[in-house]
Amino acid sequence: VDALHALILQQCAIQGRKRYPYALTRADELAVVSGHERVQVDQLIRIAMLENGLTPEDSEKLQTKSLARGKRRQHRIKR
Repeated sequence: VDALHALILQQCAIQGRKRYPYALTRADELAVVSGHERVQVDQLIRIAMLENGLTPEDSEKLQTKSLARGKRRQHRIKR
């Protein structure tokens, strides 16, 4: 655990003032997940949660986003 903690601190130091592990930042920058893949991963997570007696529900962040977006529509100006 001490070695892992030291490694994480070292990774955080690489980015200077942005105290976040460099490896995770790079992974996030390089990761590309299609909409279809995202749905599949979400389904797998929900199944695993149900199998372990947990109730899957949207995060508060996602609920807030959905509430804020509501039934947003696009409006275009015809020329």
